[in-house]
Amino acid sequence: MTEIYVIDPIDATHEGPNALAPGGHRHMVHLMQGSLDGACGPYSLMMALLICGVVDRNDAARYGAVDRRTALGRLLGEWHRLGPLVKEGTDPIQLVTLLEKTYGRKLNLDFAGGPGTNVRTFVEQEVRENRPVLLTLSYPGGGHWVVVIGLEYQLAGIDRRLCRFLVLDPAQPTPTVSSWNGVIEARGGGGHYPYTWWTVGVSVQFYFALSLWRKVKPGKHRE
Repeated sequence: MTEIYVIDPIDATHEGPNALAPGGHRHMVHLMQGSLDGACGPYSLMMALLICGVVDRNDAARYGAVDRRTALGRLLGEWHRLGPLVKEGTDPIQLVTLLEKTYGRKLNLDFAGGPGTNVRTFVEQEVRENRPVLLTLSYPGGGHWVVVIGLEYQLAGIDRRLCRFLVLDPAQPTPTVSSWNGVIEARGGGGHYPYTWWTVGVSVQFYFALSLWRKVKPGKHRE
């Protein structure tokens, strides 16, 4: 038997997964990057911001000059400085720095790096706290960012073992039959790349993970 856990902000619909927007309505949270670019990091970050409800999808998708007086405007302005195709990819320090500069007053951040088992434990703990987690996958010759929004467990009597991460992948089409469009094995095998990225059929290592969640104003209960 298996058990699936998906973070509370996410709701599955026939159009794709959605979450509560800043204005109180619900908006779609999956974003798909262009086939030629390396902007999976910024796209994954934007999906996490949509899930946290600090960015409205309509504002994020609006064309034209950005208003640098707003947090979103500053974020997009810095993003554009990385280049239209972000050919070299986005490293973790870039992403954390970008987020702290723009949404540091609205969001809490936590992260983990190093051996894959450390990142694996961190991701599970943060997702169980209903926080989206940006996860970096490294593989021979490259790397990729996804957003972990769920967990799958294998049940055997009273035992429960984590077996898979359920993710939103900016390189894959929007899912319409579930809340996720990618699956990554969380049970490691041998070698330097011990985990299997099912969607692509590639062996990967967990390199870095970043969780984010909204700050609670004094006197208010956490949403």
